[in-house]
This record gives sequence, structure tokens and C-alpha cells, in this order.
Amino acid sequence: MKTKLLLILLTVTPLFFSSCNTSSIEQERLEKVESMLEIQNTITAYAMAWDYEKTEEFANHFHKDAIIIDSWHNTETERFNGVQEFMDARKSENGNIGGHTLSLIHFEDLTETTAKTKVVFNYFWYGDFVNSDAKVNIRGLYIDEWVKTEDGWRIMKRRIEHENVPEHRAKQFGIIE
Repeated sequence: MKTKLLLILLTVTPLFFSSCNTSSIEQERLEKVESMLEIQNTITAYAMAWDYEKTEEFANHFHKDAIIIDSWHNTETERFNGVQEFMDARKSENGNIGGHTLSLIHFEDLTETTAKTKVVFNYFWYGDFVNSDAKVNIRGLYIDEWVKTEDGWRIMKRRIEHENVPEHRAKQFGIIE
């Protein structure tokens, strides 16, 4: 009887620990998927807030100590410490309004507390509210470094790489005369 009980315990014990291990792996996968979906949602919400000029909502997607690096054709690079500096520099864009089209998100790295993503964007400036002719189409890449906070995932560092530059900005940076 003791031998049978011992054999049963030796057989069942590995199965028990195996199922506990599988549960842990499944939990890690679930947490990873949840993080990916939250980051994807944050990127979408950022674009919508920017497009609808909801500055406070837009800024909420960034960490309070965020760094934004805006690279215009690699000719000139602007570095902003915090979202407010970035917004102040963008106040005058010749009265244009516009909107984003984003690609799918590529996750380069994802841990429990940090992530790195890349997203291709097309940003269209339509002109002012009276004239709806599209004037500018900017294509580029958001390269983001993320940190998980008490309030969810936030962008800690954003590098904006542009494939083209709107004419008024190109003149400002001396890319064209």
C-alpha cells in the first residue's frame, strides 16, 4: 500500500508542478498581450488627440520627463525636454489643420516595465478651415521608448524621423531657399 501511494505521488507530483509552470507561462503571455494592446491604444489616442488639437490629452500619453527629438531630414535636429516645449515650438504651423494615418506598430522590445516601438506615419496638412486643399503630406517614423507607470504605459522618449519636410519648415531650417 505504501509503495502504491509513493508511486502515485511520484507520478502526480511532476504533473502538478508542470501545470503550475504552464499557468505561469500563460500569465506572462497574457500580460505581454495586454501591454501590447495598451501601447497600441495609447499610440492611437495620441494621434487622435493631436489631430483634434486636444493638447492636455495629447500630453497625457507622455511621461512627465519625456524627451522628444524631432529630426528634419537629418539636417537639423530639435530636442525638447518635455511635451510643453514641443507644443510651444509647434504653435505656429501657418494655420494648418491635419490628421494622422498610422501603420501597424512594430515592437522591437517589450519587458514588464519598458518597451521600444516603431510606427510609420503619414501626416496630412489640409490647410485652414476655409480652404480644404491638401497642402502637405509628411511621411516618417515615430521611434518610441516606453515606460510603464502607475497610470499605464507612457512615452519616455520619442524620436520623429521625417522622410520629407513641409516647405515652410524646410525654409526655416535652410534646407531650401
